[in-house]
Amino acid sequence: MKDAFFAIYLRFFCKPIFARFHKALVIWGMKGLGILNYQNHFLTGERHFISKVLSRMSPKVIFDVGANEGKYIQMLQEYIDFDSLHAFEPHPDTFQRLKNQIKGDNISFHNMGMSDHKGMLTLFDIGDKEGTPKASLFKEVVANHSENSSRTVNEIDISLSTLDEYCDENGIEQIDFLKVDTEGHELSVLIGAKQMIDSGRINVIQFEFDQMNTVSKVFFKDFYELLENYDVYRLMPDSMLKIEKYHSITCEVFAFQNIVAIRKK
Repeated sequence: MKDAFFAIYLRFFCKPIFARFHKALVIWGMKGLGILNYQNHFLTGERHFISKVLSRMSPKVIFDVGANEGKYIQMLQEYIDFDSLHAFEPHPDTFQRLKNQIKGDNISFHNMGMSDHKGMLTLFDIGDKEGTPKASLFKEVVANHSENSSRTVNEIDISLSTLDEYCDENGIEQIDFLKVDTEGHELSVLIGAKQMIDSGRINVIQFEFDQMNTVSKVFFKDFYELLENYDVYRLMPDSMLKIEKYHSITCEVFAFQNIVAIRKK
């Protein structure tokens, strides 16, 4: 019955004249699955996740890799009574704004990035601005971004470490919640935490998956395999959609989405 319906549908509607209609259906379908909802913290699903899901887990040790100016930290402060928060922001201008805007004796600030190795790399940012959320380790991300009207790029040398090494050096045994927002560099950050992940010492992870991954050449499957001991969800405005099984057609969507991984019991 279903095959017969689609045969008739395709016979009459699989035509160029209906292309705009079908593209609109695809976009709205993606939005209904938690994709491309980037307009505010409610639509991204982050506020619901923090206030209704994460808060019930009572995380005490939190890491924010790619803290930017601290808006996410402000939401965490609103809903969660944590013991310590480690904020990492490599861009020097953005880092100063972060320190000026976020207050708390239980927050430590680090003007550095995280990766899968320790060393120095070049951070790229939009040329006519001083520290933007679009700063990335991938030049192409910045050079071709719609906000970069000048088409110029700033280059800043930054220091990198790994989460495994940072935790080892600072005696951190457990990370209750790790948030990563690094404009395409998320997988490298998680690979740098592989010892912590494999030993079950990171409970919850949130990261973005979007068009930046076409530049970094990272697939959703890479995350899914790395996080095999986690249940993986996509955030929605007031809920979470569990990704029960990897399917390329529904998982390899290179458009804005927030992914949460919760360690299996």
